[in-house]
Amino acid sequence: MVAGEFRAQSDTLLPLVKFNGHVVMQASDLSSLDGLVFADRDAVRIYFEQGSSKLSIGAQQQLNAVVSELAKDKKLGLLITGYSDRGMSTKRNWRLSNERAQRVRSFFVLSGMKSHRFIARYLGDTGSISRNPADRVVIIEYIILE
Repeated sequence: MVAGEFRAQSDTLLPLVKFNGHVVMQASDLSSLDGLVFADRDAVRIYFEQGSSKLSIGAQQQLNAVVSELAKDKKLGLLITGYSDRGMSTKRNWRLSNERAQRVRSFFVLSGMKSHRFIARYLGDTGSISRNPADRVVIIEYIILE
């Protein structure tokens, strides 16, 4: 799985998400998650400071709890989605949301989890209308691996 590649298309940067070498989703196609089976678990929200992809101590504690859940059930994977607020340029927001998603993904891999268990995507400031701190987030959703 490789995430975080940009492709210029009509002067707009669109992030691509690849899984097993195939493009899974572009930001302009938010419905492309067909085929993923979501587990019956609450999503985890990891918040960030403005302009930062640094994980706070509290965020690391939340992620450690997710690592514990993954260690208990090898059939679980994660869909990791990074967002940003409207505090910067569109191009910077795409990059920052990618950095956030990749930082969370890297945390799991460095914790000993196999990388094939994670799909990382990033959606910039999609859905954000301001500099709302709630929009500086990575949302982690549990999925069932087949």
